[in-house]
Amino acid sequence: MKKLMFLLSLTQLLIFNANAQLEKGSIMLSGNMNYSTSNSNSVSKIVSPSPVNSTTNGNFNSFTFNPKVGFTLNNNWVIGPMLVLSSSKGTSENNWLSGSNAVTDYVTTENSSFGGGAFARKYIPFNEYFSAFGEVNATVNDRKEYRKSENSSESEESENKYNEIRGSIHAGLAYFPKKWMAIELSANILQYSHFGQNRDTESQDFESNQNSFGFNLNSSSINLGVSFFLNNR
Repeated sequence: MKKLMFLLSLTQLLIFNANAQLEKGSIMLSGNMNYSTSNSNSVSKIVSPSPVNSTTNGNFNSFTFNPKVGFTLNNNWVIGPMLVLSSSKGTSENNWLSGSNAVTDYVTTENSSFGGGAFARKYIPFNEYFSAFGEVNATVNDRKEYRKSENSSESEESENKYNEIRGSIHAGLAYFPKKWMAIELSANILQYSHFGQNRDTESQDFESNQNSFGFNLNSSSINLGVSFFLNNR
């Protein structure tokens, strides 16, 4: 009987701590930010049928920022808006030497994306410090792509616009070292995307649509992040 009472008391304590983890009305600040840069160099030599030497030097930089603001409801639900911001730029220099003819091409590409959406997250507490969670989100983005290619004899520019609709399901584990902060490990296990392109120029009227659905179970779908809960003291 004493063992049973002890187990019941321990269970009540764990449930109390779990339910006290996220207070109704708390505001969650979360998201992710990534920056990457890369450089590439390549040399190619063709001997037959005529000698051609080519070298390519390029660099690429990209930045993404996806902030979230969530509002805590009863039963450890968090819902709110999110933004999608990204930009990238790449440059390359391509040198061709065939006999006495030398050509250098300079190529510049720029991409920018802006959009927003909403998310809903459900925490399932194990105890005072650990919780599992699942999240569903959906976003709508507008993306622009600019490309310029030029050499000594000609120059060419193009600009395209795209629209994207994305939806995904995440599952993860959160560790609360403090009631107001969570360190989270999550995986993007399911995702859906719609990709549309419209290009209208003097010489071309082009439209395309692409839909994709993916199930991910690999290391590239795993993310590490931090969330802060205001007023959850």
